[in-house]
Amino acid sequence: RIAPLTHDGPAIAELAQQLQPVLLVGGGTDPGAALTVAGTLVQNRPGAGIVLLGDGVDFVGNGTVVAEALAAAGHRV
Repeated sequence: RIAPLTHDGPAIAELAQQLQPVLLVGGGTDPGAALTVAGTLVQNRPGAGIVLLGDGVDFVGNGTVVAEALAAAGHRV
């Protein structure tokens, strides 16, 4: 988790500017795992929005399925 839960758009934009690959441990791209963690963080916040920043690659292949499940649960992804 890089950013705390917030409604502060400018703060999110500032944090996004500072992201670098060395901040994350491990290799590979797994947006489904990131979305699963995000879903856990917002599970008690109906309609919460989730912003996923990535490189567009999904090595595991479940990102779309997890995103669709979060959307079906009422979250904006």
